[in-house]
Amino acid sequence: MKRESITNVLVFCLLLALGVATRWISDAFQPTLSNFTATGAVALFAGYYFRNKLAAFLTPLAVIAISNFALRPFNNFGQFAIVYVGLVIAVLIGSLVRRKYNAGTVIAGSLASSLAFYLITNFADWPFNNLYPHNFAGLVESYVAGIPFFRNAVVADLLFTGVIFGMYWAVSRSTVLASAAVKAPVEA
Repeated sequence: MKRESITNVLVFCLLLALGVATRWISDAFQPTLSNFTATGAVALFAGYYFRNKLAAFLTPLAVIAISNFALRPFNNFGQFAIVYVGLVIAVLIGSLVRRKYNAGTVIAGSLASSLAFYLITNFADWPFNNLYPHNFAGLVESYVAGIPFFRNAVVADLLFTGVIFGMYWAVSRSTVLASAAVKAPVEA
């Protein structure tokens, strides 16, 4: 197996472990840590890191699928699909971050992913559940009720995006420095 393939499998496994663990922890400490997971950051980084689109899109899907073995299931397949669509958008935003990688685009990508997930999942949940009236006032009520979850998601996404991208930057920087030291001529 090539070194790049081994690295990709390792990154996939680390992202998967982080995403699954934080979903389980978030669930265990409800309601305080509702939506405080690394899932959005994992999806964003998968879009940034993996050149293979299948690997990028499978990463958040695997996080959800595996973590759901120990969590309450989604109400229906439609709810699962909408959550996954929200994470696919984070993957796509991650691939855009790759085009101009810097701290600003990473932060903007994290915030855009959080906002897109909030808007999509609350909008899609509103007509299919009977929690709110099926009119404009009910939609607004749905978004207002989701604000605490959105707040936790934004904080978690920024925190975990900083940790994941920061670790990636540090590892890639140390690798670059190590390879430069190996290539540098030895002076006597």
